[in-house]
Amino acid sequence: SGTMRLGPLALICGALAGLPRPVLAIDGQSNKPSDEEAERVWNDPNCERTRHSAEGVDWDELRAELHSTPFPQSMAAIHPVVQHLQQPSQLDREAMLCPFG
Repeated sequence: SGTMRLGPLALICGALAGLPRPVLAIDGQSNKPSDEEAERVWNDPNCERTRHSAEGVDWDELRAELHSTPFPQSMAAIHPVVQHLQQPSQLDREAMLCPFG
């Protein structure tokens, strides 16, 4: 048979070569966060700044509720958040405001 077998490394390298450059730059070094993004991630990982938020998710309160309320009773807290995040603009806002949710 005249077919050539490619090893796993060759297949991975071939697949990566076909990806656009922005897809390859997701390692955190090539695509460094802005100072504001780094501030959100490192200085407020629990998103306490969202406490008592009037227009978004109060992630700090939600986290406390989920830690104290067992499933499935916690669905009463989860359902409104899921509905809120179904709107792409709200999902984008929450992801920028609180990356770890």
